[in-house]
Amino acid sequence: MRLFERLTTSHAALCTTVICFVDTNVLIHAVNAAAEDTDKQRRAFDLLGTRDLALSVQVLQEFYVQATRPSRPRALTHGRP
Repeated sequence: MRLFERLTTSHAALCTTVICFVDTNVLIHAVNAAAEDTDKQRRAFDLLGTRDLALSVQVLQEFYVQATRPSRPRALTHGRP
């Protein structure tokens, strides 16, 4: 096998992992304690419990803004995890 073929073959093997990009809504549903959203919360926990997840700084910033917004029912505070 030539060097190029070995590099191509090994590179393909390394690229088989699927990374799931987590959106802000998944994080919001995970912390939402509303009774009507328990199914969404459970699905968010299931997703966040898997491997190979990715988050961006923008998603984390959006989550913080939305989760701590004073007009949000049961908004997160610095004293409440």
